[in-house]
Amino acid sequence: MKISKRGPSLARRWLYFAALRLVQDQSIKPWFEQKKTRDQNRGGRAVVAVMRKLALAVHAVAASDVEFDPARVSPGKHIPREVIAACLKEGGKSSGLEGRVL
Repeated sequence: MKISKRGPSLARRWLYFAALRLVQDQSIKPWFEQKKTRDQNRGGRAVVAVMRKLALAVHAVAASDVEFDPARVSPGKHIPREVIAACLKEGGKSSGLEGRVL
């Protein structure tokens, strides 16, 4: 998925302001700072990257009908879908996912 100038500008604007707010979150800020440093301190490119991550997270929340968690937007260890599905069936108790980013 790419962020382009096609489509409604209002949706991009909402994503932009939501990304600016999300960048202040402690779970996203370290990743944002690393991305900004990799891009020669171009903060705008890093904000667009957060917008993309946020758009994917919103789609995942809508598709799976789970609550939004900002910690899931930041990169972490990959967890197979089967493990996540088993965790959701069990209610998230004693599944070995404690402390891991989904």
